[in-house]
Amino acid sequence: EAILEKQITIFHSPFSVFAMDTVFEAPACNPVSIRFTNQSLGADSFIWDFGDGSTSTNPVVEHTFTNSTNYFQYFQVYLKTFTNQGCKDSLPPKYITLYPLPRTDFVMDTVSTCSPASVGFSAPAEYNGLYTWIFGPDDVFATNAIHTNRVLVNLGETDTTYIISLLSQNQFGCTAIDSQELVVHPLPNPDLK
Repeated sequence: EAILEKQITIFHSPFSVFAMDTVFEAPACNPVSIRFTNQSLGADSFIWDFGDGSTSTNPVVEHTFTNSTNYFQYFQVYLKTFTNQGCKDSLPPKYITLYPLPRTDFVMDTVSTCSPASVGFSAPAEYNGLYTWIFGPDDVFATNAIHTNRVLVNLGETDTTYIISLLSQNQFGCTAIDSQELVVHPLPNPDLK
């Protein structure tokens, strides 16, 4: 009776492991940068997949996630490892949840007016939004309403430029700020002839 012997080579599989410098137990506000470090064992090559269409083959990489939507967005981060013999491994994905920033593109009734001026301001609507209007160092007003008015006065002899700022907070707790200039001309001087 003949015995057939054949040698079989079994190659090791890589073991995928990575670390993040920031742990996401809760979602973050847009944008967020995270450093990823490949700590895999037995791999000859690897590739990061960040779930946003970008990849990397660097062992340590800092990646910035951005959310351009008005809703929260999930990113699935994978590390795939390979050996020269064709063996591969991949971890279940790590999820990055990113909240959007609130809109801050507010509208003013005018950008130039005469003193005293009642000017209307409108914030972009945010669900459960909070708006903090900053009309000057001592003039800050927080509200849930998207419209507000303010009387601006110029008692000087030259134009006064107000820097009007809107700090918006959305329902996710994320904040953003935008500023615009508004010029208020002085009252005419009746003593000038």
